[in-house]
Amino acid sequence: MKDPSGQASAATHKKRFHSRGAQVLRPRGALAVAVDPKPARRTGVAFGAALVALALSAGALLSFHWMYEPDLGWHLAQGREIAAGHLVRTNLFSAGHAAYPQPFEPWLFDLGLFGLSKIGGAAAIQTGQAVTIAVTLAIIYLACRRRCPKGIALAVATFGAFLIEPRAVPRPHTVSFALGACTALLLERARERRSVRPLIWTIPLIALWSNLHAESLFGAALVGLFAIGELLRPQILLRRQAWIGVAIAAVCVAANAVNPFGLGLFAYLWQNARTPAFIPVAEFRPAYLPTYAPFFVYLACGVGLMFWKRRSLALWEVLVFGGFGILALRHVRFVSLFLCVTAPIVAARLGRLSPRTVGVRWALAALLAGMLVSPVPLEARFKLSGVGSAYIAPPTLVPSGAAGFIREAGLEGPVFNSVNLGGYLIWNAYPSVRVFHDTRFQSYPPQHFESTIAAFRSQSEWEKVVAGIDWAVITLERNTPLTGYGRFPAAQWAEVYRDTTMVIVVRRSGRFGVLAAR
Repeated sequence: MKDPSGQASAATHKKRFHSRGAQVLRPRGALAVAVDPKPARRTGVAFGAALVALALSAGALLSFHWMYEPDLGWHLAQGREIAAGHLVRTNLFSAGHAAYPQPFEPWLFDLGLFGLSKIGGAAAIQTGQAVTIAVTLAIIYLACRRRCPKGIALAVATFGAFLIEPRAVPRPHTVSFALGACTALLLERARERRSVRPLIWTIPLIALWSNLHAESLFGAALVGLFAIGELLRPQILLRRQAWIGVAIAAVCVAANAVNPFGLGLFAYLWQNARTPAFIPVAEFRPAYLPTYAPFFVYLACGVGLMFWKRRSLALWEVLVFGGFGILALRHVRFVSLFLCVTAPIVAARLGRLSPRTVGVRWALAALLAGMLVSPVPLEARFKLSGVGSAYIAPPTLVPSGAAGFIREAGLEGPVFNSVNLGGYLIWNAYPSVRVFHDTRFQSYPPQHFESTIAAFRSQSEWEKVVAGIDWAVITLERNTPLTGYGRFPAAQWAEVYRDTTMVIVVRRSGRFGVLAAR
């Protein structure tokens, strides 16, 4: 490009000059000083490598340690069926409700989890979780970095690890952490560019997400809150662009059906929302202390910072922080997702407290604060660390030799089992064994649990529940209706196996009664 005088423009000359990798001349008073850009690049590469190392270290600390997830066995069994070419659409593993429909399952996550177990067993599952959490923290940092110095972005991501910790178990919601943070990053790109174009990428992102976890719908909600906020009170986008954003959000909602179960994802979420109160679903509990103390600290700081700079708040920021904050307060399953989608909003306010902070002082302060409010002592973090099946299926909670005994003894068919042992039996004993129930409460009709809980009050009613069942696998010392503990009297049932976590009994007059004589 030439100017009217026929000479190359200054901009073109500058572009060519930089492209050759030469030294950059910067004016210093009347002089020009040569500055070599290579040291700055090396510093940037070193900082990036350090961030990757820190993220991986955090992911490892939250993954290579003692944890317990009763649904793990079911997810592995589902992945095994998918790998064999069978997409499960009913409660296949159940003895009494095998035809009960399953409107949605995180099939792609289950397939990946099973693949990891085949490659490297429990260690590979732990590694996959560690990488997922590391990616989540890295994306949170990148999203925060759009609006604040490095030190503050690193501080928010560091403290965020403590919010993720209580939910760091091998379940599909860990993937939602990363994809929720990625959606927030795209919103930050749209805010930065004052354009809805980056939001277009949320459509394929949410389509992929819908194959991994049902919380993909909340990714679409995040986009919708951003667009509606800008439509009602424009601060970043022109109103015409905001309308386009609303349209993109609507397409994101539709993208939740781009999976083998189609609209079943919406039906699944509706079922979860209507889970009866008498069914004890842990992740539907409100956030509580001391386990979620880091969440309450983060929430309080966020609210305080938003009130402090309320005049600069965009409406969409209020909607996102308020909406996801209420969800997290009501149900612990949303605590980590709340962090992932609101971290840039909090980081932006922190950046105004100390706009020149670029070091690690804020990050060290965040680490210290997280360790102080976390209910997990520092000593316990290292004492409970380890690799292998003993850490994702602890022997104190999960049977060790029960599956081998079941096979050797020839136990098969319908079994009554404590609800927390369903996943273990599904993974280790299916298809010869069909479970009574497991912790996927939405996979059974509500009447199943209601009748079981009611029958537990009376031995005569309990006998009707287990009629036609000749053996049972029962958790020790958990006297709750869904475990059946205490409802198998020795006069009618004989104990044939016991370990530190459970006992197997057989009906003396049943088909396996011969085992009682051994």
